[in-house]
Amino acid sequence: MRLYKRYIFQKLLRTLLITVITIASAIWLTKVIRLLEFITEEGVGVLVFLKLSLYLLPSLLIFIVPLSIFFTVMGVYNKLVENHEITILQNTGITKFSIAKPAIFLSIIASIFCYIAVWYVIPKFNNDFRFLKRNIRNSYSSIVFDEGTFSRVKNITIYVNKKDEQGNLYGLMIYDNAVSDYMHMSEDDKHTLVSAQKAHVFLDNNNNRILKLFSGNIQKFYGHNKVLPETIYFEEYAINLDNYKVRRMDPHKKLSNLNLLELYSAYRDGYLLYTEQNIMAEIHYRLTFPLLSLIFACIGCVFILNSNFDRVGGKKVYIRNASVFGILFMSVCIYLYKIIETNNIFVPVLYSLIGLTIMLCLVFLNEVKLKYKIRGGKKK
Repeated sequence: MRLYKRYIFQKLLRTLLITVITIASAIWLTKVIRLLEFITEEGVGVLVFLKLSLYLLPSLLIFIVPLSIFFTVMGVYNKLVENHEITILQNTGITKFSIAKPAIFLSIIASIFCYIAVWYVIPKFNNDFRFLKRNIRNSYSSIVFDEGTFSRVKNITIYVNKKDEQGNLYGLMIYDNAVSDYMHMSEDDKHTLVSAQKAHVFLDNNNNRILKLFSGNIQKFYGHNKVLPETIYFEEYAINLDNYKVRRMDPHKKLSNLNLLELYSAYRDGYLLYTEQNIMAEIHYRLTFPLLSLIFACIGCVFILNSNFDRVGGKKVYIRNASVFGILFMSVCIYLYKIIETNNIFVPVLYSLIGLTIMLCLVFLNEVKLKYKIRGGKKK
């Protein structure tokens, strides 16, 4: 009894790992391509880039695992059907539920993994990704000035004509339309254009990154007064690049980035950033979505183990029916998640749908069905 369960479980586990790795790798690569700008534009190192990329994995796996469970169950049990192993097991008196136990057990493990992911891992990784990405954009250790190109440094645009091996910059033009207060100008100033023959970047005693300019001028354009620009000439002029960091309040976390304790605090204290409806919708989502792994495993087992394997083309029929039912179930759940965000009347519908589906699957796997009287080889 235990040998066949272990045999099926090992096949399921092996196939699941291969399926998850294959699907996750394909989707992950498409996401990673979008992060290449941090290497090309921000000058980020490879290790930091890989760290950013790994932060994306948990949020992908939460969707990939339930689908992989479904594909795995359908693939492995269909192979057992083709090899007549299911028929042999049923002829020895083993029930359908016992045959389905390895798949159900594996899906329960997957559901537990998904619960841990949605309540703790994904919020943590999303927050780490957000903070690391913001720090990269605010960090000037990654500033790269290339010859003949325009470099965007937050609110200013810098053009460098030439650059030598020592890091000296020649023929600079700096345009700024939003930081007049940093350059000690009046509130009416709208645009500033700085030109310099030479410049270089260095760290001062406070570790501020200073762009020191030599032999140039500053032109102030007054938008309101519509007068000719005021020009100031200088031999040396310094700009503190660290002053150009984005000075704004830390953007509030999305509900998906709140862990269990933070979500509970948001509900208890009543954050102004979230409505009670939004918080409850997020809670219901996290309570029910991980169960999709269990549901998909049960759906696959029900359609395979209750099919007539002797019928010609039966294989295609139960695979098709299981796929249609799985897609329909998933679509209804996603639709209910969207509705619940604005109307909590449908919350009982969501839980009833999930509970009823699990219950019906267990009923069919336990072979509880209507009794038919057989006369002349036909069911009536």
